[in-house]
Amino acid sequence: TFFTTWLILTSMIPISLIITMEVVKMIQAYMIDKDLDMKDQKENRFSKAFNSALNEELGQVEYIFSDKTGTLTSNVMEFKYCFIGNTFFGDEEFIQRRQTIARRPTYINKKTGFTYSFEDRELNNLLEGLADGSEQRIVFGNRENRVLFTLHNVREIAEHFLLTLSLCHECIVESNGVSFQGPSPDEVTLVDAARHLGYNFRRTTNFGKVVQINGEEHEIEVLDFFEFDSARKRASIVIRHNGIIKMLTKGADSIILARLSHFEQPNLERTKVLLDRFSLEGLRTLCFGMRVFTEEEWSDIKRTLRSLQSYADKVDRTRDFISDQVERDLMLIGCTAVEDKLQDGVPETIADFIQANIKVWMLTGDKLETAENIAYSCKLIQPDFYKLYLTDGSQLSSSLSEFSRALKLKTSTDKYSFIAEGKALLELANDKELGRSYLEEVFSKCSSVVCCRMSPKQKGDIVRLVKSNTNKITLSIGDGANDVNMIQEAHIGIGLYGKEGMRAVQASDYGLVDFKSLWKLLFVHGRWSYIRISEMILYFFYKNFTFVLPQFYYAFYNGFSSQTIYEDYYITFFNLFFTAFPVIVRAVLDQDVYYKQWSTAQSGGEGKALHLNEEIKRYYPHLYHVGQQNLIFKFVQQLEKHNDLGLRVLCDLDRNLLHFDGRDELQHQQSEWNRP
Repeated sequence: TFFTTWLILTSMIPISLIITMEVVKMIQAYMIDKDLDMKDQKENRFSKAFNSALNEELGQVEYIFSDKTGTLTSNVMEFKYCFIGNTFFGDEEFIQRRQTIARRPTYINKKTGFTYSFEDRELNNLLEGLADGSEQRIVFGNRENRVLFTLHNVREIAEHFLLTLSLCHECIVESNGVSFQGPSPDEVTLVDAARHLGYNFRRTTNFGKVVQINGEEHEIEVLDFFEFDSARKRASIVIRHNGIIKMLTKGADSIILARLSHFEQPNLERTKVLLDRFSLEGLRTLCFGMRVFTEEEWSDIKRTLRSLQSYADKVDRTRDFISDQVERDLMLIGCTAVEDKLQDGVPETIADFIQANIKVWMLTGDKLETAENIAYSCKLIQPDFYKLYLTDGSQLSSSLSEFSRALKLKTSTDKYSFIAEGKALLELANDKELGRSYLEEVFSKCSSVVCCRMSPKQKGDIVRLVKSNTNKITLSIGDGANDVNMIQEAHIGIGLYGKEGMRAVQASDYGLVDFKSLWKLLFVHGRWSYIRISEMILYFFYKNFTFVLPQFYYAFYNGFSSQTIYEDYYITFFNLFFTAFPVIVRAVLDQDVYYKQWSTAQSGGEGKALHLNEEIKRYYPHLYHVGQQNLIFKFVQQLEKHNDLGLRVLCDLDRNLLHFDGRDELQHQQSEWNRP
């Protein structure tokens, strides 16, 4: 009898809740998949939920880690400026610090999105042999100070600069002969720029590479190629050109400038000034260097490289070591600046995230000046923000004390942004105690963080540092293979369908078509999912409690004889059929507030249509804290919620639905938000 009574009362435990929850999450994921606001109309592609188990966590995010290139920017590159020898080519207004004039593109590749508007008559004359340019000597020598080769003027330097653009890459030519495919949009942009300037890469042969120079094809012997990767941040090609062995190298400015020869670098200082100017404009920069080998020097290097073939397990590591030794003593021949524009809606999206008390981190491989400029452009750093800097070489312990003192004076209206370089952050990731101190005393009090000079591994380390030392939901978003580490480290991984392949999407929980779709994923779908699922769980316990309670009281009257007050079939089907459908419908369709409303169609149309209510949409960042603070499961706070900001916002919303155009009312609400 005891066990029979116990069995009857087990209906209090909602075993069917698990199944119901999975059904609800599956339907919620389907609604994410079919959301027209999160669709790429050009590609006819919807966003995709790969993991429905995390729907409610989308409404509880407090940290967002974002890549820059291809995530915040559009990954549509445009070749803007170049500095060759001692001469600047491009829009002279840039040098004179005037407002540059936007040029109409002379070439648009609709398939890849690449545009080309670069134009400089002086450079064209140099490359066509109509002028030699100013006299500029760059002398190439070896470590014994023996002169091996000399470039005498800007025309000769420009020819080798364009050779580097057209040869030092991993691109392939498409069947149409004018488009290229490559591992990154940056590389394709540079090869395409060389094509427009008369150095057209045509194909790769067993002997080398074929380049069409001013209409005439030349096959250039390739002796070796050291490919680019995220750790090396450079690529080099060794060629035999006009009987001379030359190594043409391109890479990040910090890498190339650190590997220059002790020979006189006549253009180094002006190059550094221009690189800083490019960075302040948010442009992506690369530097180009060149080295000349004697036949004996190259024979020794080649012999060493051949000997690696017998050590298959160590060949990559040893080859990297040898290339590190070879790619030194470079002579600087120039630099380039490429523009990568922001995606539509990125500044507004990030501004709303910060307003919702979500801490946004941008992790990028760019130099500090470039990263800071992009952060301003996308409103990651806003004009009223205070800025804190942690650069390479800083004393971390003393800097922590300074930052802590500054943040202790922080008021409720003050906002801080933290800007740090990769080496300093790497030390924090390796020192767990110091990293935890920075996280608790500095990072957690900053509205945004900009991390520059970051490698893919470092991105993952930073996400792991925050995730393991805070009890907060983290989200990472990226578009390329170099973002996979941080996507997999975060609680929620978001991959973007971009131009750098599908690796990020395949490693993610949700695939989005652009960054601004993250706004609706978090503020609408995430918040709804949290509220719906949380209230569904509470309702399940409530209905089961009300079902079992009469049976429990009835047991005192039947002497605990296990006689039931309900029919057997009613007990069996109560959770399975009788109460399942209403709970599922509410958990799928309930909308406490939505920024789209039904209204009579305009322009003489019939029926009703959904239209965007901008005034209501402005409230969404203020409503997101419900999930962040987990208010639905905190009963004490629920009883006190009449003092909560969220309820005040919802009450104001109800009034606004009747007085939608009242500006005085909106000003009153704004003053209410700003009240401490």
